[in-house]
Amino acid sequence: MAAADRKPILISGAGVASLLLAQSLFRASIPFRIFEKDASIIFRAQGYRLRLSNEGLDAIEAALGPEGFQKFWDACGKTGGVGFTTIDALTADPFEDGIPTAKKAPDASAEASKILRETLASREGKVVGISRGDMRRIFLSGCEDFIDWGHQVTGYELTDSGVRAIFADGSRSIEGEMLVGGEGIYSRVAEQVSGGRLKVFDTGARGIHGQAPTTAFKGLGEGVWRAIDDSRPDGRVFIITNVRPGSMDDPSVDFGWTMGAQSGVIQPPNDDYTITGVTAANIARSITKDWHPV
Repeated sequence: MAAADRKPILISGAGVASLLLAQSLFRASIPFRIFEKDASIIFRAQGYRLRLSNEGLDAIEAALGPEGFQKFWDACGKTGGVGFTTIDALTADPFEDGIPTAKKAPDASAEASKILRETLASREGKVVGISRGDMRRIFLSGCEDFIDWGHQVTGYELTDSGVRAIFADGSRSIEGEMLVGGEGIYSRVAEQVSGGRLKVFDTGARGIHGQAPTTAFKGLGEGVWRAIDDSRPDGRVFIITNVRPGSMDDPSVDFGWTMGAQSGVIQPPNDDYTITGVTAANIARSITKDWHPV
């Protein structure tokens, strides 16, 4: 059937998976339409990094094609160094099989290569990563004319020959050949398909994502680092950061870090997990106040 005669594939949500699907459809000349509740690609900050496995890179390359993938690959960060190493947040001792070693390592990079237990490397022996926001922007390229911003899908209705998406204001989309629910764990499409059997449960765990000048991580050296604090009576807390080469001496460049913890350790005021700025920073400072300077 010619593309002009086909009903489009409807896609709910403009996350990384939905946009990569759109790229595949675009290259195959299959019509599609994306509906996204945000007002634009920059409406929401989505800057944390995603590590990409060989399988993930292969899938992205297959969807984008040679030229598109090269643009994506050039935007990715590639980290070598000691690979993936875990240290004790209080002492900077390396962890060996999950247990802190007796050996001190104030400059963790000096000992880290001796106790490597995990690898995150994919292509070229490097850890490959890219921020979620950059990934979305690259995957959106070329598909801008096929996305409707400010359209939150709250359900769907089947027709005699296809499906229509239902939006928050009660309006309907054009008729599509199928509807893909790509709007994440709170997908209203998935909820309707499952007949309400699909449930999302809050574990109570919270996290904080932030950025710091690259010089703050110079003592660690190049690599992917995880620092774990098991000393707290309310549960384990950790941070993970990716220290990339070529910019550790440039304070104008920021590296991202992510803090995670067991339920109850990170307690935002009023259990508001959307807080930003000073309030979030002060929570992170209070949790890490006794950590090793490195």
